[in-house]
Amino acid sequence: EGKAGWYNIFLPWFEDPDNVILLGSEEEKYEILESLNEEETLLAKKFNLSYEQIKWRRQTKDRLRRLFPQEYPEDSETAFLTSGSSYFNIDIVNELIKKSKKPIKTKWQNQLRIWQLPVPGQEYVVGTDVAAGIDDSKHDFSTSIVIERESGRHVATLKCKLKPHEFTIKTIKMCELYKCKGEMPLWGIERNEHGRAVLADAIHIHDYPHLYKHSRLDPASKQRIAEHGWPTNAKTRPVMIDDLAEAIEDGLIITDDAEFLSQCRNFVLKKGKFEAASGCHDDDVMATAIAWQMRTARRKIPSITVI
Repeated sequence: EGKAGWYNIFLPWFEDPDNVILLGSEEEKYEILESLNEEETLLAKKFNLSYEQIKWRRQTKDRLRRLFPQEYPEDSETAFLTSGSSYFNIDIVNELIKKSKKPIKTKWQNQLRIWQLPVPGQEYVVGTDVAAGIDDSKHDFSTSIVIERESGRHVATLKCKLKPHEFTIKTIKMCELYKCKGEMPLWGIERNEHGRAVLADAIHIHDYPHLYKHSRLDPASKQRIAEHGWPTNAKTRPVMIDDLAEAIEDGLIITDDAEFLSQCRNFVLKKGKFEAASGCHDDDVMATAIAWQMRTARRKIPSITVI
């Protein structure tokens, strides 16, 4: 606003001579010219951008996606993400909400909502975010999300405010619905805080046969060790949220759950961290992000002993 005694200097990405990618051939110049969209045409005309700059911009936008305006701004207004900025693509999320459908079936007083019944031969994965089970408006729900591994279709949501041991029982009952050839779905449980109680019950009381194990390098022994549960931490959280955001943008995840999509819309920047907006929840977002990670987790291959 010019009140601090300082001058504003804005440096757009195209002022940096390194932000170019050389063309591979003369034909590539004509390919870029013919494929210019409206945004690129206006930008190229306004700032006299070269073909090499347009090529760099396209590849960098593909890599950074929604973070491109923050990392390589083209005007001073988009130079910084501000408080309240949504992490997910709002236009796409809003369109998905318009197209969302009611579940075809519910169970347990609407705690379990089903959009697609189990399909024989299809494999399913489950992601779980666990809360304390306190039944008031301030606390999150405990949520388990079922995704069909191959298609990426979100088929069911279990959402309730039960104590961890009761929630474990309900989730296992849901998992039994989505068995594949007699095998339970791969189940990824966030092992932070109350998730440890669900993990303990799943392992020691219910002997759940197909729990996700997270591999990490032990700094002391320099050996890789595997522990039950998904660790949501400073290293994994950005990856899982970013993968989910890309899946939504690219249409890889198929969902009709308006509640989950509404949480995506309200997943915003607060004090330097993306999380639920004030008065909102993000349990569906976190559970779905974990379930999406389970899709790419390697299955345990049975060992064979040759005599």
